[in-house]
Amino acid sequence: MRKKLEVYLIVTLFTLLIWLLAEQNNVVREQIQISVWIKSPASQRLVIEPDTPRTVTVLVSCSTGQIAGLKERLKQQVREFELEYDGGASQHPVVYTRYLERDDVFEQFGATIESVEPPTLSLEVEPLVQVTMKVAIDSGGVEIAEPGTDPGQATVELPSSAAPQAKEESLIVRIDPTAPKYAGEGPHTEVVEIELPLQFSPHNVTITPRTAAVTFKVRELTSDLEVKSIPINTRIHMSAVGRFTIEPAENDRVLRSLKLTGPRQVMQNIREAPLASVTAYIALTLAQLEAPVTAAPVLLTLPPGVKVADQSQTDIELTITEIESN
Repeated sequence: MRKKLEVYLIVTLFTLLIWLLAEQNNVVREQIQISVWIKSPASQRLVIEPDTPRTVTVLVSCSTGQIAGLKERLKQQVREFELEYDGGASQHPVVYTRYLERDDVFEQFGATIESVEPPTLSLEVEPLVQVTMKVAIDSGGVEIAEPGTDPGQATVELPSSAAPQAKEESLIVRIDPTAPKYAGEGPHTEVVEIELPLQFSPHNVTITPRTAAVTFKVRELTSDLEVKSIPINTRIHMSAVGRFTIEPAENDRVLRSLKLTGPRQVMQNIREAPLASVTAYIALTLAQLEAPVTAAPVLLTLPPGVKVADQSQTDIELTITEIESN
């Protein structure tokens, strides 16, 4: 009886073991979501859009005993592959199955890829090329003397479609010659970042080197201005006050036009308040009044640094009459 029981237990355990082994090797079909990233190959310089991981659903056949391990492994990281690109059209279709079948993780778990959804991805692919561009100084419209950059040109890597236009343009280094640190004529030297022209997107563009040494001298920052209709005042000696009437000719009561040149900021002040900055007058001595003279030179009071480039009247005609005392 005891022997029969032992035989029964052995048979039962053996049967259970066979069932477990069979269950482990039973094939199931499951859908697994994974992230796939098709990237530019290391041996080629390409712009790829979209250049981000994409989520796909993979239908796999795998044994019951391996499916959990496969799912866990696939969730751990993005599956990355280098794009197969041999030139040609910018629209490049990617068949996901072709890339995923190279991933040894499926072989390690004895899994077979049956399908991928979506099955394909359309990529925009464009080679990156290098062009040499000149480096130009942008001084914000302020005149500078003896400008120079070191280097005078730089290498730009950019999408091939932008290369023809890039060859016709210049890179930019920006300076502000009016900044206090550039006081004095110079020469001044400043290391400045090299920038792309505004019409170019910085996306997928590399400039080598990134900076340039800019050398320049500061010119006197001047501007021109025309002031019109400045009243002409009269100045006389105190002893002559009340003794004479002075009448400028009808056309000489104002200075019709005065062209000035001078420091830019001073000229701006004159532009904003001309009558507070510029004075026109005649100065008559007692002898001139008693003579009397019939013309007098127009004198000016100007802010420091401002010079006269041209004026409509240098002299004015006038009539002087002595007032008779009672």
